[in-house]
Amino acid sequence: MEINETNSNDEALLQNITKLLLSNQGNKITSDINWIQNKIENYVFSPSSLSTFLSCENEFYYTRLLSIPSAGNVYMAHGNAVHKALEKLSLLWINHEEKMDKETFIQHFKEHWFTQRGLVSEEQYKLKLIEGEKVLSEYFDKRVPEFYDHINSFSEMQFDGQIAGVPFKGKVDKVHFTEVNGNRNNFVVTDYKSGSFKGSKNKFKAPGAKARNKIPFNISDNSHWVQAAIYAYILVKQNPTWILNRIELDIISPSNSEMEVLSHPLDQEDFKFIETLALRANERLNDPNFPKGCGKDSCKWCHFTKTYMPPVEEEED
Repeated sequence: MEINETNSNDEALLQNITKLLLSNQGNKITSDINWIQNKIENYVFSPSSLSTFLSCENEFYYTRLLSIPSAGNVYMAHGNAVHKALEKLSLLWINHEEKMDKETFIQHFKEHWFTQRGLVSEEQYKLKLIEGEKVLSEYFDKRVPEFYDHINSFSEMQFDGQIAGVPFKGKVDKVHFTEVNGNRNNFVVTDYKSGSFKGSKNKFKAPGAKARNKIPFNISDNSHWVQAAIYAYILVKQNPTWILNRIELDIISPSNSEMEVLSHPLDQEDFKFIETLALRANERLNDPNFPKGCGKDSCKWCHFTKTYMPPVEEEED
């Protein structure tokens, strides 16, 4: 599960971390080609890091290679608590075939949300506590019974594979099997989201031909679809007897009052496009001119680079 909200504290954090970067012989640490090459030589992408890379190479560089942390926020913390409750419910059924009652389900959310209390204001904590209890109560009534009808399912399923030779790893929120024409090897990939229904729905749209042919690809318009498609691609390649039925987006949000689940089938053209994205990213990652920022005025990472990390002039021999 990924939360796509941002936090204004990030800018202050970036300014503070500048001191750390610049204290090591100016900004030589960020311009040393050998050091960068050592970091990326065996880099393994995840669906989220690929999304970051395609959004802005500067952001990828700082957050994925230099591991500069982003400030936490209320949306991320709340989404993690919702996700934890769903994980607990799924694992109880998968491992023990026991059904969880609503009170226990919501209690798991409350317990994890309490652990996030130091990351948010007291007002935010109280408001999101009420919101979480309400939305999970509605979700339990409308959606949870389906969990027990699946032929077989997996929660937090880890994978480690390749896309067109590019290494990937990650974790799928849920995979379950369904019977189609007597065949019980049909599977469904489900990704949980807790953002707004409208925003999540827009990002789950399959990119059209024009968008797919554009370089660079605008990942922000289809990020949820790309992420789920990557999960599906690798699971299909790793399990030849599995048949992909569809990818799903399960949005647990007050703005999704009907608890509607969005879904898409995928075909070979979709998988070829996922291969293209992986190959493009890997090629750019190994390009001597990496990183190249997105250049958007709203991008704090490009602003950070321009303001605090001016290019280093090469020393004359």
